[in-house]
Amino acid sequence: MADFNNHWRFGLVASTASATALSWMQMCETRLLPLLVIIGWVGSIIPDIDSDTSRPRKLIFDGLCLIFPPALIYRIPILHAHPLYAVGAWALMTILILKPLKWSFKRFSKHRGVFHSIPAALIYGVSCTLLAVHESASKSLQLSILIVGVIGFLTHLLLDEIWAVDFNGKLPSRKRSFGTALTWGGRSTWANYILYFTLLISFRAYWASWYDEPFLPELLRVTFEAWGGALYETMF
Repeated sequence: MADFNNHWRFGLVASTASATALSWMQMCETRLLPLLVIIGWVGSIIPDIDSDTSRPRKLIFDGLCLIFPPALIYRIPILHAHPLYAVGAWALMTILILKPLKWSFKRFSKHRGVFHSIPAALIYGVSCTLLAVHESASKSLQLSILIVGVIGFLTHLLLDEIWAVDFNGKLPSRKRSFGTALTWGGRSTWANYILYFTLLISFRAYWASWYDEPFLPELLRVTFEAWGGALYETMF
């Protein structure tokens, strides 16, 4: 398995290269290159959020405290309507990330589980894109964020698979860890259910955002409203 230093170095190179290529294709403005590089770079170490060692997890959660709150505050109008709202929201989200969320990952996640998978890479890319959705964010920029996020995440998985091949003999041989990183899911059935449900919700949210339509399709929205009204009348 590749160590942390190799992951962030390779991730930085891959993210810089992909962001530069997207800028060259005029999919994003040159001034936004640092943003794209950071998104890809963070993605290249995100899979180790379930690491058994403390260093990757600590760096990832500390980084989330710096990146996630301002991105969400930027995305939701009511949170940046007043400086006190923004500061309060940032403080609350930081506490939630460093306490219950971090503890949950440490308690329930297993290394080389669902976070080392291709669906997890897609979820990360879509999540970054949804956080960047704003009236000033063009479609091409949103697509660029999705691409760089997925590429950054996949570099981690690919590097783990490369490190799982032993090249010291006459012929390359596979180590026991080969095939546990670049996968379509983890070893836990319930974790895979949650993984693919999250992927489905993420894709639906991305579709709704891209085409500027409600998250729930019209038929489901009307059905839920009818059920909710009937339940309210039954109870009260």
